[in-house]
Amino acid sequence: MSQNTEVLAALRQAFPQLFSTRDEEGVAVDRLDLEKIRVLAGEGNFRDTYGLRWENKPEKFEADSVGKLPTLARIEGQSIQNSPTKPTHVLIEGDNYHALQVLAYTHERSVDVIYIDPPYNTGNKDFKYNDRFVDREDGYRHSKWLSFMAKRLKLAKTLLKDTGVIFISIDENERAALELLCAEELQFRMLGEIIWDKRSQKGGTAAISTSHEHILVFANPGFSGFNEVPKPNADALHAAAKNLVKQHKNDLEAAQKEFNAWLRQNSIPAAEAAYNHIEVQNGKVRLYQGTSLDWPQANSNGYRFSILHPETKKACRLPDKGLRCAESTFWEWDAAGRIIYGDDETTQPRKKLYLDENMTEKVRSIFVHSKGGVSDLRELNCGLDEKFPYPKPLGLLKHLLGLLPKDVVVLDFFAGSGTTAHACMQLNAEDGGSRQCILATNDEGEFKDEAGTVLPGGICTHVTYPRLKTVIEGYSTPKGKMVTGLGENLEFFRTAFHSNPRTKDQTLAFAKACVPLLELKAGCFQMMEETASWRLYSASDKYLFILLDDMAADSARERLTQLDAPIEAFVFAYDADDDTVAVLNTLPNVDAQAVPKPILDLYHRLQVQA
Repeated sequence: MSQNTEVLAALRQAFPQLFSTRDEEGVAVDRLDLEKIRVLAGEGNFRDTYGLRWENKPEKFEADSVGKLPTLARIEGQSIQNSPTKPTHVLIEGDNYHALQVLAYTHERSVDVIYIDPPYNTGNKDFKYNDRFVDREDGYRHSKWLSFMAKRLKLAKTLLKDTGVIFISIDENERAALELLCAEELQFRMLGEIIWDKRSQKGGTAAISTSHEHILVFANPGFSGFNEVPKPNADALHAAAKNLVKQHKNDLEAAQKEFNAWLRQNSIPAAEAAYNHIEVQNGKVRLYQGTSLDWPQANSNGYRFSILHPETKKACRLPDKGLRCAESTFWEWDAAGRIIYGDDETTQPRKKLYLDENMTEKVRSIFVHSKGGVSDLRELNCGLDEKFPYPKPLGLLKHLLGLLPKDVVVLDFFAGSGTTAHACMQLNAEDGGSRQCILATNDEGEFKDEAGTVLPGGICTHVTYPRLKTVIEGYSTPKGKMVTGLGENLEFFRTAFHSNPRTKDQTLAFAKACVPLLELKAGCFQMMEETASWRLYSASDKYLFILLDDMAADSARERLTQLDAPIEAFVFAYDADDDTVAVLNTLPNVDAQAVPKPILDLYHRLQVQA
């Protein structure tokens, strides 16, 4: 036995924990793990902050794109343009890392809300890394997932406004790691989590059968909060009270008794069941609860004044910390019939809180929704339910996006079947909003025709785009009901690559390849005019002008003087002393900037930071 072999044998016997049993591909090995030695020696045992430690695992796309710069290519014939006054949604086919690099230029600090449904890393062929599924036996399973997510979330954070919020769906496999990654490593502000009660159980467990998923909610520092949501039983409460008053011919005592029984029989949650008093005002049936007038703050005292009981004429007992309202306010409430007195002065007065004045509530941490996303696809009646087994439900995304203003820009870079964009369009149709959605998804997966022949393209081609096209243009349900299309607009791009330019001609070629990026950045997609020197686009409220010939500044300026709406202009400028941007900016309605140097600078910066 050699000396090295003897040393290894002694180490194995004394410190078996220092030896790895599987490599990063999950293949059985028996070798020293240098990382474990460093930990045992004390290196890396302590961090300045509580957080995660993982190995940054390289991805195949990184090697494939060395020396190449991402751009976008329009997928010809797939745009859907209906009305310039309606939102235009964007679908990007390609690796979402490359899509995020592109968006880092077009939408830096411009996204209001991100929703993603990333792979859960269950070990059951749901997470593919470098063209191979990561199974449960992979010793680097969690490290690969964290590396994969960190790279993408780091880029995504550059897109989110300071007021932005991000929702991430996840299950129990990586829930804890995801919270640490976002809160500690990426410094998002954690708002909490929403438990989605699916009312369906996972099989194959020997202990607890999970029937929920998590939606972790993070935000940037400027986020101001969510919209309140309707109380789920408020309408039913009002309807029951109104019917009972009518049945008992305005006998409020009899109606009240039966209403209390109705509340118990229907298991109304306590927060809503508290509105258990019926009142009739000018023929209108109202429900109210009595609320405390206690001063709310623990370390200070409230208002103090004498309140005489209307029957006993004695001073009513007051809260120990005083009242929450001034004396003049209290008597205004009393005159309006909003004060509830007890049988005598020993009971503290309370204030009526009417349900019809409090029909909304803060977003709850539990969302119950049992209808699956497959049902939504089945309703479209175009076979998508057989092609995509686990879409997120439309109702879930409508609930989340409904917590935010009606004009948000939404990003989903794990787009899957396209539920997020569908939810944006459906909400716009329901409340007149102008939400815009940007989707990114790869085109992996295998799809076959009826004869079993494998078709070109994957999920983006055969699921995401067809779904969006169907809901925009309209469809017939399985029961034959015609559903009018939502009538919005869709632009379809694919990530592409360009070599790093070295000469003026190469730089001009790169600038031309970036034209779709500029369309996306400006939000203008309707071509008005194309010449050898420039491209001119229109939107409902502005123009986009792209000048590709740096020698055509004078004729470009003359053309732009004919346009009276705001103009966003991009000018090809190879030399640092090119004054074309300054020439165009002399026009009052033009905002011009140079390309492609800002794009090249950004990409180079991202490569250094990766």
